[in-house]
Amino acid sequence: MNVLHGLQATADRVPQKVAFIDESRSITYRDFDLETTRLAYSFRNELNLKKGQRLILAVPNSIDSVIGMYGAFKAGLTVVPTNTMLKDFEIDHLLRDTRAPIIITTSDFIKQLPPKEKFNSLKYVVLEDDTKECFKNVQTHLLRDLIDAGKEEFEPLQPKPQDIAAIFYTSGSTGNRKGAMLSHKLVFDHSASIVQVLSMTEVDKHLVVLPMSHLFVQGVVVMPSILSGGTAFIVRHFDAEAVLSMIAKNKITMMAGVSTMYARMIEVPNAASFDLHSLRAVIAGAAALNPQVAKRFFEIFDIDILRSFGSSETGVIAITPPEGAKKHGSIGKAIPGISISIQDESGNQVPIGEPGELVVHRSCVMSGYLNLRKANEEGFRGDWYHTGDIARMDEDGYVYIVGRKKEMINTSGYSVFPKEVETIISKLDKVFEVAVVGLPDEERGEIVGAFIVPKNGELSEEAVLAYCKEHLGGYKVPRKILFLREMPTTPTGKIAKKVLYENYVETQSN
Repeated sequence: MNVLHGLQATADRVPQKVAFIDESRSITYRDFDLETTRLAYSFRNELNLKKGQRLILAVPNSIDSVIGMYGAFKAGLTVVPTNTMLKDFEIDHLLRDTRAPIIITTSDFIKQLPPKEKFNSLKYVVLEDDTKECFKNVQTHLLRDLIDAGKEEFEPLQPKPQDIAAIFYTSGSTGNRKGAMLSHKLVFDHSASIVQVLSMTEVDKHLVVLPMSHLFVQGVVVMPSILSGGTAFIVRHFDAEAVLSMIAKNKITMMAGVSTMYARMIEVPNAASFDLHSLRAVIAGAAALNPQVAKRFFEIFDIDILRSFGSSETGVIAITPPEGAKKHGSIGKAIPGISISIQDESGNQVPIGEPGELVVHRSCVMSGYLNLRKANEEGFRGDWYHTGDIARMDEDGYVYIVGRKKEMINTSGYSVFPKEVETIISKLDKVFEVAVVGLPDEERGEIVGAFIVPKNGELSEEAVLAYCKEHLGGYKVPRKILFLREMPTTPTGKIAKKVLYENYVETQSN
């Protein structure tokens, strides 16, 4: 199977059903199918793009973004979804790494592109919102013009299951961002599994509020919505009160977000006045869910937030079953079709309840990193992809993340997983966000450092220390507590721990 099979089946089954609604228009499955076919025609016959070439898609949340993606699929292209908040050096790396001949984007994003002489691959710039000339020797087109110029009679290419559908880049917390290559079969199978585990149907109304360049929202919302024939409401920019209003007004049934979004929603002064009972599945992913946020969300809206887990390399591989037990601290169970294991350093499965590395069978994950042979050799060992996450599994198959191998703090010979300390500190009512990082120390090698964004600034270092000493072993208690107004984040919304570390080191050297 490939990604296009899902769209074709739905367009044939419910052609007049509204597929997407954004802030400017709506589109039925029939028209979505036709517009993506016409765009694919223009890609192949007007721009002479070839199967397997890469297309960078850097468009804010909109119907145009989904049309660009599926038009590329139909032309046999590999899509590289890209966050429009990337910095210039990140864009430069992406252009060099993919050698993409085409980018679909906006006139604002174009301003961030490095000078054309720094790369030679780009031939076409397709703008969503303008027709201005961008570079010499690079053709500029308007997306709408390419769609209108295409022919509906074009026969879309049918990618093979092993063909690469998309390349999603990692968040870049260490070094250059790595491009994870996902096959058509992988993307289709994961979407079908999400449809199954969340019991998605044509009556569902999905909220797309995270950036559509993120695999989490594509894999849990956009593609499963197309596969099941639901309607997706696309929000261009997140505003907590506006989102609450949209859910209540449109009777949204499913949404996926990150912990910070849910924290903002419960902070809206009149949050309890919004009727959210239409929601039957609220999913958290991309970063750990703050337990205090989950607790408060349930108190206000009487809705459990379902935890999920995945990465650019794996897609979503685990989720809390809506009808299953809600186990505190668990990321849920492996979704249908996903084979996972908790293993020791020798590749042996550890006993139930014991910690080890979370590994996923190679048939359930990426085909590999683009242009990175060494990273592929390190990531894959035998039949398993090693995630680098330390986890344990209970007798019911529920998985609990203990921490990241690479983030482990070694302080005076003792090992500390930041997630354990973060979980404790986040239970304090006055903590909005927390990130624990190993900081350099001459005597101990590393010390535990806690960066905290308090609610309304009402939190003292003494209160944090007292709570930690009560709930943590002595060597796990933070030696440094630093309060921030806000956390630095990666383009995918994760806390940028590397930035926290570097900023701390810089202040100590001054």
